[in-house]
Amino acid sequence: MPRNVSLSLTGKPNTSGTILSGNKIINSNNYIPSEIATLKINIMNTIILPFNSKNWKILEENLVFIDIIKEKLLSFESKYPHINLQMYNDLVEAYESTIYLHMEVINLETQMYGLNNGSANMLIKTVMLRLKPELELYNLIIGRPKFNLGETYDTTITNKILLLLQIENITFEQIKNNLITNV
Repeated sequence: MPRNVSLSLTGKPNTSGTILSGNKIINSNNYIPSEIATLKINIMNTIILPFNSKNWKILEENLVFIDIIKEKLLSFESKYPHINLQMYNDLVEAYESTIYLHMEVINLETQMYGLNNGSANMLIKTVMLRLKPELELYNLIIGRPKFNLGETYDTTITNKILLLLQIENITFEQIKNNLITNV
């Protein structure tokens, strides 16, 4: 059922998008024009779902639809100025940048490792392992401990970083300045 459903005087669903005065309920917070809803579903199917499943082949294939989606977003922004579509514009731009970067990396890997030179090659890709945020920040600000020399993470500093991470909207620079002045 469309989102712009209201009830008529008889209690039945009114999906026409109009009220008793005959005016459309466009200014209602619940009303989303069907063409925008369709575009959002298209963006979900074209970008978000393949991206979440890390299906790079589909993402590369869907790149041809980006210009069409951008044109629709641009026309809908002027047609429906009361609906904020900036997030979707940003999402499409981020997708386009990411997929082009991914394609460059694949081409670079092919050139570096010579995967098409006729010899037997084995390239194993693994997911990048990430440390806990407090340890990542410790490495970036203080430096990675030299484990081969018996050094370990200073728990007082990691606990301080954990406390700083609890502060809403804190930036890397603020954490860095706080640690440097207090260490």
